Amino acid sequence: MSGPFVYILRCSDGSYYVGLAQTDLDRRIGEHQSGHYRGYTHSRRSVELLWAMGYERYDQAIAFERQLKGWAGPRRMRSRAAISSG
Repeated sequence: MSGPFVYILRCSDGSYYVGLAQTDLDRRIGEHQSGHYRGYTHSRRSVELLWAMGYERYDQAIAFERQLKGWAGPRRMRSRAAISSG
């Protein structure tokens, strides 16, 4: 899949991670799984992709990623559930 994409992962410790894949979502998820970069998910592997949405333009994806990251955890997860079911 080519992007950009905004995505939500569930980490092995039950926490959630919101991220942005600039072009290739599958490659980016693989990087999280392998611990390629030292970041939030590195010590919380394995990760599970819960949701992703592709965008036409990179600026749209960044705006939505920032919106999701700005929401409090419980609100983010309620919204994720609504997005998944809608």
